[in-house]
Amino acid sequence: MKRKVVRYETHMNLLCDDGPVFTKMPVYAKTSEEKLIERMVRRCMNHLKCKDYELGIKKHHVTEAVSCTKVVNKGWCSVATYGGKDVIQINLAYWQHGKSGWHKEYDAFDKCPVIGGRYTKSLEEDLWMSVSHEVAHHVQHKFGPRCRWLKKTWRKPHGQGFKTIYAILRSKIVNPILDQGTDS
Repeated sequence: MKRKVVRYETHMNLLCDDGPVFTKMPVYAKTSEEKLIERMVRRCMNHLKCKDYELGIKKHHVTEAVSCTKVVNKGWCSVATYGGKDVIQINLAYWQHGKSGWHKEYDAFDKCPVIGGRYTKSLEEDLWMSVSHEVAHHVQHKFGPRCRWLKKTWRKPHGQGFKTIYAILRSKIVNPILDQGTDS
């Protein structure tokens, strides 16, 4: 993933014995994939902001989720796509990304009609599946401990708390997008 330097920012390092040291750090332009993934994260988080879900997500939480999103291209690694309280990481080289066919979910719910695996035809469709999955983990860990209906179920990685959040995102955002491609 070759990236273009847009500008340089000066950063001060105070951990030097001789006083502060200033270094110039490059600021890179975002790739089209990074912009797409950030839009997906924003859309998922904005949907979960709805008061009906009682998650307590506010506008600043949406911005935080977008800023903690990292897009990597770790071809040597089969995973590296994950979500947690302070991170949403999407690996563009993940083995399911960009290959049309069955986008597999975890065995425990791969056959579920709402949150299970789906046939995908493009990188964008694969990214919707992965981004919504990882946003569900992010919300599970960040809001679960203080959310009334998630307090007892948020801890298990792919437990009921995660599945409920993921089902909201899949049924309201992702599955309708995937179904649009099958109408032709």
